[in-house]
Amino acid sequence: MNRPRGLEFIYPLKEVVVSTNTELLPITLILSSFGPSATFKPTLDDISHLITKVKDMPGLKDQTQLLGITRILEDTILQLTDVGKYIDLINDYSNPAITTHATHPCNLTFAGDFSLAKTQELRREINSLQLGIDLEWQPEKLSNPLEGGAALISYVFDSRDSVHNFKDILIGHVIRLDALSRGEVPDDVPAIMQNLPCYQAARQESVKLTGCTKIAIGLACDFEVEIYSTMQSYIKMQPINYGSAELKIAPNAGFIARSINSNELGLLNCTSKEDEDIHSCTYFAWDNACSKALTGTDYLQTVKVCNFTTKPPTDMRVLDGGVLIQNPKTVIKIDGRFPNARNIDSKVPMVVFSKDPIELTINKEGTRFSPELAETEHEIITTLLTADVIEKMKAKARINPDDGLEWMDIITFSVMTIHTLIIPMSIYSCIVICQRRKAHTHGSSHRSGPQGIPLQMYGHDRHGNYQANKLFMRQAREDFRPSCPTSL
Repeated sequence: MNRPRGLEFIYPLKEVVVSTNTELLPITLILSSFGPSATFKPTLDDISHLITKVKDMPGLKDQTQLLGITRILEDTILQLTDVGKYIDLINDYSNPAITTHATHPCNLTFAGDFSLAKTQELRREINSLQLGIDLEWQPEKLSNPLEGGAALISYVFDSRDSVHNFKDILIGHVIRLDALSRGEVPDDVPAIMQNLPCYQAARQESVKLTGCTKIAIGLACDFEVEIYSTMQSYIKMQPINYGSAELKIAPNAGFIARSINSNELGLLNCTSKEDEDIHSCTYFAWDNACSKALTGTDYLQTVKVCNFTTKPPTDMRVLDGGVLIQNPKTVIKIDGRFPNARNIDSKVPMVVFSKDPIELTINKEGTRFSPELAETEHEIITTLLTADVIEKMKAKARINPDDGLEWMDIITFSVMTIHTLIIPMSIYSCIVICQRRKAHTHGSSHRSGPQGIPLQMYGHDRHGNYQANKLFMRQAREDFRPSCPTSL
């Protein structure tokens, strides 16, 4: 894909693979047991006997300096006892009375690393390790690393690790069986299903356990796996931030997506997580004046017909390995050196391509972007928008900020203002007018006014009139008289 010749309002961020259709694939997974104890117990006894022979060799008896070796061997023998207990637990998830189970055409019998064959393999491994040891070695030779000491230490630790690893595998399988029997799907089950030829080509979205049954050979579990059957790729488009102003998408509309093979823009609303390889999304056609303007070069028209908002500028990786830099405070280093381009803050937003690592630092916090393509040459892509277009976009974003007021909010705010301020002030003015009318109608220049105020204060003396109004307003606030006609 060719790089854009410059930055406009949106820029290719990354490729997104979207599932446009799914289907259910029924799968049966049988997790094998070991079978009767008589089949594996002799093997464990043989392993224990091999290690015991080394522990009891004459050269180790009553040797204080070799006491640590003896204790490790004793612990390994105890671990073998635990191995037997976990094998019994695994066998508890089987039922010898049920010899058949209806399986789906897509099925797998999983033996893993915990079968009888693996137990026999452990015995061969322990026996092979012991071949380098002479059970008749004396303490002097065992204490000398240049003679028998090194061989003994190697045997002790290697045999211990082999037994411990086998025990850990058994513990993991017990946990897996326990989860399935409680109706839960362990995290590693989808990976086990990848061994199925009928499943390998599918891309799984969800795995639902429908039930498990204990049978003679182990635990048989049935699943319904939702797989992606039809997929399509889109390019996720990132709004470019100009001094905190950028294109606004309607809430809950998802993100802008462009077709791989054309400039057609749409909206993708996805329910899957951002880091998943395949996304479960709904595609919406986006056919309006804004979407059409975004594919053209009349940038003033784009500002006119599209909505904009204010958001903090962020830096990020974009398609083809470039780095989109939008924060004017970002300090840029390429392979430890500052780029030749000066006045970086006057060039943002921009996309930087380099075959060397790009390091961005903001307020002493750095992010390093390693090159994704070895053949990438150093290049900086800057905006195609004029200063006039950017200023108009910023002005429109300030009218409709992302965390501020939209037009409906402005209308609502205006109505609230009328209710909370203008109407009470109107009522208060009516009260004042009413009080004054009463005073002028019923009073005279020789009688006292309301609350004993001399009526000459209501005459034409300016100073007296000011004092009278001041006192009257104070008293009107304190003494509202409901005798004022309601028609006012």
